[in-house]
Amino acid sequence: MAPKSVRYHGWWVVFCCFVIALYGWGFGFYGLSLYLVALQKLHGWSPATISTVVTFYYVVGAFLVMQVGDVIQKRGGRVVVIVGSGLMSLGVAGITLVREPWQLFVAFAVMIPGWAAMGGAAINTLIAQWFDRRRGLAASLALNGATCGGLLFVHRTLDGLRARVRPISIQTFVAMSPAERREVFPGFEPEGIMLSGPDLDRVTTSTAAEARWMRRAIT
Repeated sequence: MAPKSVRYHGWWVVFCCFVIALYGWGFGFYGLSLYLVALQKLHGWSPATISTVVTFYYVVGAFLVMQVGDVIQKRGGRVVVIVGSGLMSLGVAGITLVREPWQLFVAFAVMIPGWAAMGGAAINTLIAQWFDRRRGLAASLALNGATCGGLLFVHRTLDGLRARVRPISIQTFVAMSPAERREVFPGFEPEGIMLSGPDLDRVTTSTAAEARWMRRAIT
């Protein structure tokens, strides 16, 4: 009996990943230097104080990024992106409410899982579930959202931290919701041909923990 035909959603996933990169990089990468300038102007804090928080964000975030692939494999990409975009929105909105430097650590700590869930590692993991031969093309199209995020959000942040960032951070979660509701069925090649047996095992069974010890990963 022939397998039931299922519509291939790979290119929809690429579009969703483009939106993820748009907001993830806009708030979680390009926005950081702008937060520094805006917070210094707003509260009079030294650049060293704010930069310490940014360093904390990147160091802790690096450990979470290494785990995000396994979490997506176990929990599913939709759950990870929903939770991540919600935390990113909450953390960025929190930056506009801080009054003391220690509160900034709390806001950035909330953003860290969001950056891991909306960053390059997560996007490449999602793309890899849908593409094999054309994975490079799909990933490059999706990651163009990162560049657009820098172009679209930088000038808005410069216009005023509280006036601009808070509504846009709420918009992040709202805009992501339609894409996150789509069910995905990984295990298809670009032509929509269902993989099975050794082909599917080859695509889906390698975990991040195993990949770290592969020669090509180490080099």
